Amino acid sequence: MTFFADGSPYSYLAEQAGSTTQNIGWLDEAEPFERGSVDDAFIAKLRKLCRVRVNRTRGFHVCNLCGRPSNSGPPLPTTVAHPDGPFVVGSAEIRVYAPSGAIYAAPDMIIHYVEKHGYRPPDHFVQAVMRPGHIPR
Repeated sequence: MTFFADGSPYSYLAEQAGSTTQNIGWLDEAEPFERGSVDDAFIAKLRKLCRVRVNRTRGFHVCNLCGRPSNSGPPLPTTVAHPDGPFVVGSAEIRVYAPSGAIYAAPDMIIHYVEKHGYRPPDHFVQAVMRPGHIPR
């Protein structure tokens, strides 16, 4: 996966970049990232948002934070549990819209990073996800 610092201007897909779009959750094993707990309500809402994907790609990225057992065969996509059934992440992005007009672009694998690796997104992203009436576009 490509690394982008949280809050940096979005530039992964140039045609999708905008002056108010910021990167959130583009992690890499070689770069430090914020860790900490988040509320279960945030996790549940983020899990739903990660099912509303944009900018889908043809292949999939494997989580490089998990490590790979030796002699484990070809990499498999990362799967996330959901009440409506598990779903695969690592092949798309999500968008979160803040009341300020900021748009946050995150890989759909952000839910995996939060749940399995303790990633703590910035407060402004958490607040945007949790705001009442937030409906993904």
